[in-house]
Amino acid sequence: MRVAVWLVPSLAVVSLLVIGGFGFLGLLVALNGVSEARGGPLIIVYLILFVATLIFAPWASRQGLQRLTLRTNWSPWVSAAVATFATVALATAILVIGFFALVLIGVS
Repeated sequence: MRVAVWLVPSLAVVSLLVIGGFGFLGLLVALNGVSEARGGPLIIVYLILFVATLIFAPWASRQGLQRLTLRTNWSPWVSAAVATFATVALATAILVIGFFALVLIGVS
C-alpha cells in the first residue's frame, strides 16, 4: 500500500505533464496567425490552468485512493488504477475545455 500511495500521484502528474504539453503545442498551432498582443495572454492563461491542474492532481489522486480503499474491498492496486484514471480524466477534461475556450476567444 505504501508504494501505491506515492505511485498514484506520481503517475497522475506525469500523465498530465504529457497531456498538458501536447495541449500547449496544440494551442500554439491553433493561435498561429493571431496577433501577439492577443495570443500572449491566452497562452499565459492556459499555462496558469495547466499549473493549477498539476497542483490539484496529486491531492485529488491521493484522496481518491484513500477513499476507495476505505469504502471498497478492492485490492490497493485496483484502487490505485481507478484513482489515477479518474484524476487524469477529470484534469484532462478541464484542460480540453479550457483549450477550446481559449482557441474560440483567440480566433474570434
